[in-house]
Amino acid sequence: MSRLRWKISLFVFSAIVLLALGYVYRPVAPSAHSLLHDGQMFLRDGDVAKVDQSVEQLVTAGYTEHAALLRGESLYRRRKFGQAESELAKVNGASELYPQAAVFFAYCRLEAGDATTAQELLHGVVENHPNDVEAHRGLAQVYFVLGANTRVVDELEIVAKMDPSDTRPWMYKGGFYADVGLLVESVDAYEQALSRAVKPEQIGRARLGLAEALLKFGQHVRAMEVLAGLPLSFQKDSNAIVFKTDAMLRLGDLKAAKESIAPVIAGFTPSSAALTIAGRIEFEAGDYEQAHKLFERATVIDPAYHEAHYHMAQTLNRMGNTTAGAAQQKRADNIKADLQLMSQLMDGAGMRPWDATVREKIADVSRRLGKEDIAIKWTKAAKMCPPPPKR
Repeated sequence: MSRLRWKISLFVFSAIVLLALGYVYRPVAPSAHSLLHDGQMFLRDGDVAKVDQSVEQLVTAGYTEHAALLRGESLYRRRKFGQAESELAKVNGASELYPQAAVFFAYCRLEAGDATTAQELLHGVVENHPNDVEAHRGLAQVYFVLGANTRVVDELEIVAKMDPSDTRPWMYKGGFYADVGLLVESVDAYEQALSRAVKPEQIGRARLGLAEALLKFGQHVRAMEVLAGLPLSFQKDSNAIVFKTDAMLRLGDLKAAKESIAPVIAGFTPSSAALTIAGRIEFEAGDYEQAHKLFERATVIDPAYHEAHYHMAQTLNRMGNTTAGAAQQKRADNIKADLQLMSQLMDGAGMRPWDATVREKIADVSRRLGKEDIAIKWTKAAKMCPPPPKR
């Protein structure tokens, strides 16, 4: 009997072990979060077919809100904003998915010109979820569209703390600080961007921004050092060549500067900045006729490029044509006055993100300068502002 009991016990034990192993290694259905995460990764890779497959898996498994969020994000990225809103609206306000849905819904509203609703949605998210980095990025985008640069910087300060690997906040701040004349802050921001940059594109843009800021504040030797570290893909970038040539010219190396800018000038469509620097080189070399031709070409490309008008006035005076020189100087002074006025108005727009009047004034000045593309942007921003309350 004892031998029989031992065999029965062994059989029972083996059966239990096999059942346990079957439980442990049973197929496990993917969770809603893993399916959503996979779908969002496919979306970022641009694999629409796999995104749609993930949506179907979510629907089949009964995860309707997760499916609606993924489908809504997919439609947004395909620029089908109305359809995206319809899907995103299916996510309940009490759902843990709501913050993500609200951010993309806000982006859709912004594309429709409804900055007020976009801001309200995003503010609602950050009030309840202050560490939601995507909501802060969304607010920065709303303020950017409105031209409220100081508010953009405020939001990007938060983004930079939450996501130290993101170079974009530092790049934007670098440009903003350079525009308002804050050298130390601008250089620090670009250096922060450069320290975080991994891809050649990021490194190149950070170095170009840093070099431009350094040139603006007279640090030509350091700007050359920064440009020397550009990735190979940026070595022939027209802006890189313009900055490098500008530094050479200011350091007095006319021969090297002329050789540097020559390929850009010989190109199909040289920029006003490139033509102006080439003109300055000819001016310093004493070839005023050639300098005048280059400055003239620059003003044709960009009639509001102050530096070209200013240097053309100096060139005309050297050529003995003081009447034309005086007229050109007056034009340069008028452009400078309009640029200064625009800067003041933009400061006001930054402090008053919902002031339509100041944005309309910026649009008017932009048109006066011949910058219709900029005028359209500010007119659009003005239309997004709610009407003032009736008195």
